[in-house]
Amino acid sequence: MLRRFLAIPCVLALAVPAHGETRLGLTEWRVKGGFDSDEARKDISGAACATPAWCLAVNDEKDYVQFFTLDTAKAEIDPGKRARVLAKDAFPGKSEADIEAAAWGGDAFYVTGSHGLPRQGGPRDPGRYFVYRLPADPATGAPAFEPDKDDVAPEIASTGTLEPLIAAALGTEATTTGPDDGGANIEGLAILGGTAYFGFRAPADGGAPVIGVALDELFSGSPADGALYRLGLGEGRGIRAMETVGDAILILSGPDRDQEGRAAPVLLGELDADPDWKGEGLLFAARHGRTVTLLVFFDSRKDGDPHAVTITLPE
Repeated sequence: MLRRFLAIPCVLALAVPAHGETRLGLTEWRVKGGFDSDEARKDISGAACATPAWCLAVNDEKDYVQFFTLDTAKAEIDPGKRARVLAKDAFPGKSEADIEAAAWGGDAFYVTGSHGLPRQGGPRDPGRYFVYRLPADPATGAPAFEPDKDDVAPEIASTGTLEPLIAAALGTEATTTGPDDGGANIEGLAILGGTAYFGFRAPADGGAPVIGVALDELFSGSPADGALYRLGLGEGRGIRAMETVGDAILILSGPDRDQEGRAAPVLLGELDADPDWKGEGLLFAARHGRTVTLLVFFDSRKDGDPHAVTITLPE
């Protein structure tokens, strides 16, 4: 079942690449030793933190996540253990999880596949249509399992509940065409008040879609009740990353096909980044009153080339 509208408490937005007058400066961070493997390092697609001691990064080329620590004083990320989420023999032939986003949910990390067809073409890849839950200590964020890069720990759960909700919300065409032709492609995930919000880069005609699902329904094993909302991020823009900041959801928007939006999120500014850089991940780093520091990760750049941006939340 799908409700047509979803009441998100507050939506704030950043834009990349920068085209407007309001520029937000970026400060480069260091990734100590680098993330694992050349492919993973160039394709960081999201990150989430429970505490500075326990964060994880995801990439859209490998079927594992990688934990790391966050040191704001040194402006440094220190990668650690990897944890596989999709078994090597989960499906016949070559299949991949295509992990695009991550979020912390209070007692677990959640990561999601793109739920879309391969951008380069080809048949439906079943490995892309799952959301994963990695249980962790609510106080520290330490994983409640032994991370293993080769085998999926039995404590890690997966669900395919989201796929039928996408078809119901966006139409069957969204599930049968590639993202460059208007097909579904998730690139953002945020959790707020027990609800997981999935943000789409495409299809964005009429506004970038967000589908919300209660976490307890998402992993119940039964059909879930979802909700749809559209965000007017500006012509030609979809969602590239999401992050929860207090009682608000902050969105990093990026290029998509031409579109006209319907809603009006609060635009905080545009990143002073190279127009060719593709923002893929957004991570909360620190907060002092209404001043918030976030890390932005960029696709196709070594280790995601994390850069910090400081914003002021509206009152």
